[in-house]
Amino acid sequence: MRDRSLGSTVRIYFTTHSSTGVAVAPSSAFAASDFRIYKDGSATEKTTTNGITVTSPFDSLTGAHLIEIDTSNNTGDAGFWASGSAYRVVLSTAKTVDSVNPTGICVGEFSIELQTADVRKFGGAAGTFSAGRPEVNASHAGGTAWASGAIVAGAIAAGALNGKGDWSTSGQVSGLAVNTRANLQIPIEIETPDAGSQVWKIRLHLFDVEGNMEAPDSTPTVSLTNASGTDRSSRLSVASNPSTGVYTWDYTATAGDAEEQLVWLFTVVEGGLTRTYPATSYVVEETAFRFSSSDRATLNAAATAAALAALSNKIGTPAGASVSADIAAAKVVLDAVVADTNELQTDWANGGRLDLLMDAALAAAVLARQILGNKHTVVNNGNGTYTISVRDDSDTTTVRTIVYTPATGARTAS
Repeated sequence: MRDRSLGSTVRIYFTTHSSTGVAVAPSSAFAASDFRIYKDGSATEKTTTNGITVTSPFDSLTGAHLIEIDTSNNTGDAGFWASGSAYRVVLSTAKTVDSVNPTGICVGEFSIELQTADVRKFGGAAGTFSAGRPEVNASHAGGTAWASGAIVAGAIAAGALNGKGDWSTSGQVSGLAVNTRANLQIPIEIETPDAGSQVWKIRLHLFDVEGNMEAPDSTPTVSLTNASGTDRSSRLSVASNPSTGVYTWDYTATAGDAEEQLVWLFTVVEGGLTRTYPATSYVVEETAFRFSSSDRATLNAAATAAALAALSNKIGTPAGASVSADIAAAKVVLDAVVADTNELQTDWANGGRLDLLMDAALAAAVLARQILGNKHTVVNNGNGTYTISVRDDSDTTTVRTIVYTPATGARTAS
């Protein structure tokens, strides 16, 4: 974590890359609104983007980005920048990188006058200097008041300045350094297999301030949830400690695991001090995430000349200029058929044209049957006309009377 003075400008460079490590640009350039800045572990982020400048891409380099944070700008965020506080810069955006949303990824951390001693001050007050060196005035030594000029090398006995013996060895001095450093190795994307399960190795390395591996007071613990807070720790094995300062866990990904964000929180206690180290991962489905060699072979096979020729043979030679032209022509004919069908449905309805024709034909057929069945009488009217009376099927009632004139062929029905 970088420590800066209050009012300075913090610059954080970071890159975006694909799952294979190749630098790639986000779906669109990052802006100040794509980042959240958290203070001292609080979940309340900086309210405004005042003082935040983002260059994306940086220097026209693909995947390179720069965010500049002016800690002298408190406009709209009074008291947010403060001496003795630590800050984390986290992506929070709808944009994607290599089709993956990077929300939750920490791009940088810094503190303001938290870790660096300001040699210009003693006891919180500005000191006095001579030729660039601080002047020291001591009035007591070992609890005893000393007169001016009394403190000389010979006057200080061995061990006089502490009650626990000399601070004479580097081991004793190193024993005071309890500022443990941690390195986490967690996959950003955790692929779930198509079937069965897959084990992913999680590693935590702990160091002292000199970079040496260091054992904590107790075995570190891990909290694992999804973004909604649902516990996922059942996927983790118990911690293994293969060597000093090194701890490992097995994460088991099982087919069918939901695609979701995972939130890790490692807790380490060293020298009586508790520190937490957060991280995030994303669970992705393997088939959707990975373009396999079998997928590539299938695509290559489909793209061969033989495969394209076989497809052409199945489709056949178009009757017109192209298959699409044939489809368009067929659509015209089909539209006409549909229109005729709709018209027929109207004609066949009761009272429609075809229905009336069928009714007339049926009436004529009945009349013909009655005439041919001898259910009729013919009377000569003596004036060149004849009256034909047609009776019903039971031969009891006259249902039709026709006056027929042979000379003209005229017929009058009643």
